[in-house]
Amino acid sequence: MGEGIAICDAKWEVMRSLWGAGAFVYYPQASEEACVRSEMRRAFSRIYGGRVNRDSPHFSFCGMDDNDSIDLCSEALESSLALILEDLRCQDPGEVRVHIHQSRTRLHSALGVAAAPDWLRAGWAWGIIHILPASYFPDPRACLRSRRCPKRG
Repeated sequence: MGEGIAICDAKWEVMRSLWGAGAFVYYPQASEEACVRSEMRRAFSRIYGGRVNRDSPHFSFCGMDDNDSIDLCSEALESSLALILEDLRCQDPGEVRVHIHQSRTRLHSALGVAAAPDWLRAGWAWGIIHILPASYFPDPRACLRSRRCPKRG
């Protein structure tokens, strides 16, 4: 995955006026959304650690280096790619980052929902899929087969 788009604070001001003007004499090389996503990913990587542990054809896994979780998650995501793209209203995902968090607290913090219920084990924020490791799911293989996870007993 590339470094993204890096622009300084002064250029942000100029670009915001270009994106807001509508009619351009000068054309921005990158969309406002692409710049915001890139900046959010960079900030997220600084806060939660950005080392990529493994790549699959459409997903880049970072965070907790748990081979079982990465294998299960990669299998589920790749086999459900069409549904995921439809849900996210995305045409071409390029490579989507998946961050495996060490704990519910970190996951909920990354999703911006500190008082979230225990059943919240994954989410989408800042252009990144956030998920807990396989050990937080009652039967990860059953979840993968049925596309739904049973509640923990």
